[in-house]
Amino acid sequence: MKSKKTNKLTSNQGLRANVQNLASGMLNLNANTMKAISASGGTSQSDIIPMDASDNQEINIDLGMKAMQEHLQKQPNLIEMYEKINAKAASIVPDGKLDNRSLLKPSSQHERWTYQLIVEIPAINHMIDLIVKEFRSYWEKLDLTEEHQIHWCIMIDNSGSMSLHRNSIYEALVIIMELLRKLESKFAVARFGTRTSQKILKNLDDLFTNQDGQYVLEALTFDEGTYPATGLARIANTIFPVEETQRSSNSIIHRLVLMITDGLTQERDDQSYSETINKNKINLGFMFIETADQSSSQVLLRRLKQAQSCILKANNISELPYKIPQLMHEMVKACLVRVSSSSLPPTTLYPGIQIKVPCVNSNILIEEILATKEKYTAINQTSYTISSPTTSIPRLTQIRSQLSTYLSRAHEYTDYGSHAMDALRQYYHSLKPTSTMQEIEKKWISYEYEFSGLVDDLSAVLGDVVFPFNKFTRRRAALRGSSLYLPGVIKAMTTEWTYKKIFSAKLAGGKRDHAICLVLDVSTSMFGTLSIGMIKTIVVFIAALRKLSLENFGIIVFGRDVRLIKTNEQPWDAACIYTLMQQLRFDRDDDTKDADALEAASDLLIQCPTRGEKKIFILTDGYSNCGNRLSMIQQRAEDHSIDLIAMAIGTDQTNLKSVYKRYLQCATPYGLPKALRSLFEQETQLFSLEWPQKMNNDKNINNDEKSDTPKTSLFDDIKSNKVFGEMIQDLAGEREKILINSGHPPSDVTVDICFCLDCTGSMSRWLSAAKGQMKIIIEDITKLIEKEYPSLKLKLRFAIVGYRDISDRPQFFVQDFTDEATKIINFLNGLTAGGGGDIPEDVLGALNQCLTLTWSNTNARFIVLITDAPGHGPELNENLTIDQHAQKDAEIDLIFCRIKPNATAKMEKAFASYYDAQKDETGKQFTTIKLFDDKEQEAQSFHFVFVLDESGSMTGEWNALQSAYNAFLNRRNDDQGAGDYFTVVQFDSTARIICQQQQLANAPRLLSMKGGGTNYFQGLEIAKQAIANDQTKSSVVMIFMSDGEDGSGRDCVAIIRQLKEQYGVNHNFVCHTVGFGSGISQGSSAAQLLTNMATASGGRTHSAQTGNDLKTVFNRIAANSTTSDALVERFSAILAREISVKIMVDYL
Repeated sequence: MKSKKTNKLTSNQGLRANVQNLASGMLNLNANTMKAISASGGTSQSDIIPMDASDNQEINIDLGMKAMQEHLQKQPNLIEMYEKINAKAASIVPDGKLDNRSLLKPSSQHERWTYQLIVEIPAINHMIDLIVKEFRSYWEKLDLTEEHQIHWCIMIDNSGSMSLHRNSIYEALVIIMELLRKLESKFAVARFGTRTSQKILKNLDDLFTNQDGQYVLEALTFDEGTYPATGLARIANTIFPVEETQRSSNSIIHRLVLMITDGLTQERDDQSYSETINKNKINLGFMFIETADQSSSQVLLRRLKQAQSCILKANNISELPYKIPQLMHEMVKACLVRVSSSSLPPTTLYPGIQIKVPCVNSNILIEEILATKEKYTAINQTSYTISSPTTSIPRLTQIRSQLSTYLSRAHEYTDYGSHAMDALRQYYHSLKPTSTMQEIEKKWISYEYEFSGLVDDLSAVLGDVVFPFNKFTRRRAALRGSSLYLPGVIKAMTTEWTYKKIFSAKLAGGKRDHAICLVLDVSTSMFGTLSIGMIKTIVVFIAALRKLSLENFGIIVFGRDVRLIKTNEQPWDAACIYTLMQQLRFDRDDDTKDADALEAASDLLIQCPTRGEKKIFILTDGYSNCGNRLSMIQQRAEDHSIDLIAMAIGTDQTNLKSVYKRYLQCATPYGLPKALRSLFEQETQLFSLEWPQKMNNDKNINNDEKSDTPKTSLFDDIKSNKVFGEMIQDLAGEREKILINSGHPPSDVTVDICFCLDCTGSMSRWLSAAKGQMKIIIEDITKLIEKEYPSLKLKLRFAIVGYRDISDRPQFFVQDFTDEATKIINFLNGLTAGGGGDIPEDVLGALNQCLTLTWSNTNARFIVLITDAPGHGPELNENLTIDQHAQKDAEIDLIFCRIKPNATAKMEKAFASYYDAQKDETGKQFTTIKLFDDKEQEAQSFHFVFVLDESGSMTGEWNALQSAYNAFLNRRNDDQGAGDYFTVVQFDSTARIICQQQQLANAPRLLSMKGGGTNYFQGLEIAKQAIANDQTKSSVVMIFMSDGEDGSGRDCVAIIRQLKEQYGVNHNFVCHTVGFGSGISQGSSAAQLLTNMATASGGRTHSAQTGNDLKTVFNRIAANSTTSDALVERFSAILAREISVKIMVDYL
């Protein structure tokens, strides 16, 4: 006895060991894979909380025939599901820090990025301008006494449900990233999905380029889960580390995170978000994107306390220009309230500005310097707008108290005189002539020649009204003077002094003696038409100045700092041209120190000895980061008789009017001569009719049908033709390689489902039901999604592994993965129950067969095990191996459908124990579905209620009806339906009961008919009475058949609805309708009535044209009722629910 007990213990331990070994294969805990995952910063994982039977009864989500559209399109059920799935789930943040994004490596060189083409779409470009304008207006309303820096992190939900809004997300992202570029705010971009798959798509300190934009859009795959709280914690730790200070030089730094999501997530515990917000000192905002008929945002929103948000309907993207700036403004305002300047170290008021000089860069490529191929067009090339002559310096009245302190400061404004001039002299002294300089000079001269006509026009205007002659070199006769003019004296004497001009004065040989400083904005906000227009304008403007012999000009470039390029000392030569062209890059400076640059320009002109005009021409967009100092420096310039003119050449939106007293903007350089003449002749403010109106008009641009087609095609190009394919493969791992390299748009979500079916004799009662329900799932789910929810491309691949016991031959029946429904259905039809012998079956062997299938490189993998028996002990499975599965790149979820709880309890416990032990590492789980309990197995009888049309039109088809009816009885007998009950009601103008609640053996085989009219209502009333008399727990199935239209004029659908309400719970009432013969044609009122009747009860409507068709329909209804409808529906609903929860939570 002792020996026997020891053997039993060993047997149980061996069973557990083999189960753990097999489960380990499913979890794919390959050491090398995990090391690679760790090195790359994580891989896609998932997590799901097991559901018990009570939860399953409460939630009616069905991936099968009845409710996929309820699951994905009709969102109330979807949102209800999320509300019930672990509503208090807190985030579990994995250890480790995310890696910064590596350098971009495009697979091919692109002259024009798709991202850039998207930005240039008129509707999107205009929307960007609107948002910039709105945000700037919000910002200007804030009373800020210190300089502030806003650092942003954009987080994008990469879950499968977001793929429904793919184009809207692309558009929103393009607009937000371009907005931040124009605002010159530092920003990072990251995507989040499963617990460890967060990826940094743009580093915070990297400058944003079109390549970055391209990469961000391409890296969004929309095929992961949704763990925003976990993603926020990990991304914030990387982008906004706790140890970093919140003050940089003289600016206060604010950290803002804008999360783009649909709100569908398990992580809704406010504490998870609050901990990250407080720990990393960030401000969190949400932009929820949802469809027109859903409110998915409420799943997350109603539980958050420390986050601002806006909701954007995907079908109304035109709201973006108004909602985004408002949200961002609220986030900024919250930051300013939280970070009080009094709590931070004091700053020096108006410190001296350090001017930098260029450094010798011998590595710069000539191609980089000459990269000026970009062009743009304008409707009217000479369009322009100028400031009003009566305008005062903007915002000056609000800063009078600060102005006096600023103007009376004792220390120097800049180090121009003390350092910068000498440093510039040393720079040019050390700069040696090179072939590159010569090439640059030749290119510059070619530009001058190209615009020679414009140079002539501009020089004429400058000479007439801007820089007139103010210095003369030759003497002429004059009425006054310090010396006599001898020819004048002689003439006066000969005319008896009637000629008065006897004095000498310099009135001829006119020259110009003026001082000019060109100040050039090279910040990233200038990128676009303004940067293109600036380069052309500089060429033309300098050529015009030199034509007027005005060599006394300086050049200053500014962005995040101020760089001195030329003073009045340096000649305009190849060295100057080379130095200037090096600085004209608009992808390096993410800040605008315009006030600092104007300080330097003022010091340059103040120290210039000229007695003529002193003018500063600043080419900028007016988007300043210097606050009130921009107004102060304009006043300082006026006090020193320096004329300051702001200019913008291009069609992009500018902010000149809000910050400068005198300004002009031209569509192209060809409008500059007229604009300058109008400005200096003090004409009234002028707006062009062709260009500024187009720029300022915001009506109906987003609905421009002409822009929709190219926009959609460009979005598709981003999705399918990935320039950074190799880098994105590194992000995602093996599972996305097929999608990336496919060469065509991939499915949004791919799901592999393997059904592992027990086909032994003990399963004969359940196999037919299982087969029937899987047919529904396999055959109808894809077309339901395509029909009801075309935006979601869900690719389902199914496989079947049927198994018997080890001694049975054949033991396994395998259909490998396929998305061809016909192949799966045909294979299922061939499965029959038999064999098995003892109670235990070879479950582990069957699961091992599942592992050998050709699983795809998707992360959504499931084995659904359906059995009523446990597996054998280890004495028959000691050699079980899982080497093949260890090579896979994704783990597999195991879903066990429990039929006999007591029999399979030990096996379930063994699997659950191992999966739970590995859950934190893999995120995968062993889920148990309790399909049937013991009482439900006994309550399996049916009460079939036939309501048959015996009107006169059925005379020729009555025999066919009887044949179909008898075939139904025979099928029920073959399927062990001896416990079924039958009621037969026949109707014409009236109705009668042929038999009531008779068992199968006593059901009549021969039916007679009367003939007459057709009154549906009478037949349903009699059937209703018969159902009311049923005192059993049988499931009631009504089969209503007619060949003609209803003549009752009553509401038959209402009766069916009443029956469903009264007997839907106790009897699981359902009504199937059959339209027989040519009298009920497709689309007719009779056909529609039958459809409505079936739909009201959750049943199906069928059409049968011939007697054989009718027999097929009746046989189908009988076959699909092998077990009770309650058990069948429970199987379908629960199984599909578990799969749908997995897909929704982890991949949508």
